[in-house]
Amino acid sequence: HKCAGSSSQSGLPTLADGLHQLEMLGDTGDLTRAPALLAEINREYEDVRVKLENKLQSLEPAPGAH
Repeated sequence: HKCAGSSSQSGLPTLADGLHQLEMLGDTGDLTRAPALLAEINREYEDVRVKLENKLQSLEPAPGAH
């Protein structure tokens, strides 16, 4: 629940939606779709992580720059 809310507040609607769907599956007790959904969530998380890492690297000063 907290991860879905944090993702939503961070502007990551796809990740938030997947986490919310996973939460709903847990609430219903029907976890048949959970492995596939978790794989989708993991792919989206990895995509976001890589994009953020690349953005942070682009903001770092070049070696030797003052």
